Amino acid sequence: MRENGMEYDSDLLTLSVIGYCGTCQLLTSRVGKSTLIDQYINSTSRIDDHSSIISYSDFNGDVICGDHWLFWGEKWPLRIMEQCEFVDDHLFQPIHSTISYIDRCLETKYVVSIPKLRYYCKTQLGVEDSFPKHYLKPGIYPIDVFMCVYDTTLSQQAALDQGKFIEQVLYKISRSKLNLPLVLVTSKHDSQPSPIALQLLSSALKKLKKRWIRTYFSQLEVSSRQHINVDSAFQVAAQLACAIRRGEKSDYCGKNISYRKFNSRSETAQSRYI
Repeated sequence: MRENGMEYDSDLLTLSVIGYCGTCQLLTSRVGKSTLIDQYINSTSRIDDHSSIISYSDFNGDVICGDHWLFWGEKWPLRIMEQCEFVDDHLFQPIHSTISYIDRCLETKYVVSIPKLRYYCKTQLGVEDSFPKHYLKPGIYPIDVFMCVYDTTLSQQAALDQGKFIEQVLYKISRSKLNLPLVLVTSKHDSQPSPIALQLLSSALKKLKKRWIRTYFSQLEVSSRQHINVDSAFQVAAQLACAIRRGEKSDYCGKNISYRKFNSRSETAQSRYI
């Protein structure tokens, strides 16, 4: 299909993974977006360093292409993108963008003007020839479903900032005329939760319209390190998006798939989108 002279592929579902990014003073406040995606794409991966602090040359390389987002590749039926806030490794300030992070997270399509190389890990940057090459071709990729990662362990100012972020995201997406589904993934359930983080999330959820929750929303509790509910999160996202495409209601809408300490390969959600 074509739009404004650019092609876009409608066969795969485009998933946009978003979540709070700490300020330069709170760079340790990482919610676990990249680790979650990495565990889904490669369940045997043990890569923990997905730091957003990079060189300016890497920012303009074939992987990032001067954009504050990553293309993680495709795992049927999903094409996975992640919104980021990259920081200059010399100035320790966010690399300039004409659009704020929150506004980038709320965009409803990805516009690719030049081929963008699939991201594997941070050590790939600068040595791209040492990794397999899979390019995202130029075109327009409308978002079919959002996945918002919420860190249940943040405290103090980071928790307050994350609370504001999730409230804005839920408010804007739930009132969008595009009716895009959202999967809320609460992360790090293998660690001690922060009471204030849980309280702020509960407050944000109470402000949502019940009709939207019943039709476009699902929630999962996840541990990426223990690989609990990781696959389920992406399967639910695909199922919600497919149901919307067919004009149907997903069985997972309005549901909360809780964290349970079971075998890491025993997932709760099956591939019901097939």
